[in-house]
Amino acid sequence: MKKRFGMQDAKALFKREFGTCKGIRYIYGSKPDQYGSGFEMNIGKINISAVHDTGNPFIVVFVSNAEHDDWIMFIYNIQTMERNFAQEVYARDSYKRDLFTDWVNNNSPEYCCEQVMKAWKG
Repeated sequence: MKKRFGMQDAKALFKREFGTCKGIRYIYGSKPDQYGSGFEMNIGKINISAVHDTGNPFIVVFVSNAEHDDWIMFIYNIQTMERNFAQEVYARDSYKRDLFTDWVNNNSPEYCCEQVMKAWKG
């Protein structure tokens, strides 16, 4: 049976992982299209959001700095609310693969090969 990710779950997860759930609020349709509604809160300039990965039994938590585009992603099993390290590795590798594919598609394969050879040879 698929569990729903509600406010009580979000509060428990935020409290356990970040020590507080003060200021948590509902957000609709956050992050890329694959993610549905979720919850977020701010701790100073740190933004923390938790969204249900639509179609998968995972909660994806993004931690980002308001002054930068960088973020950290944690993935939790929606049933147990425990981190899923294997899924985090898979997501990270998929993200890197997508970045590489975009780089090759936005440039010519010859240019990319040349740049890789330069980096390889030093």
